[in-house]
Amino acid sequence: MSGAGAREVIAPYLKTSTYLKLRLIVPILLYIPVSLIYSMISLPFDLPFGTKYSYAGGFFLFWCLIFVG
Repeated sequence: MSGAGAREVIAPYLKTSTYLKLRLIVPILLYIPVSLIYSMISLPFDLPFGTKYSYAGGFFLFWCLIFVG
């Protein structure tokens, strides 16, 4: 909803395929830093990331689950 104003301006100049790519790729790229920040908030709470995998591997899996969720 926040990008609706910008979309209305550029939509007449885009082909449908480019418009759909824009609508799919931009949110995915924006979710990466949001999910990383959300995952890093859990670091001070000492979650057991290293129980089955290494600590870095467990954190990466946690971040992937947050991103997909």
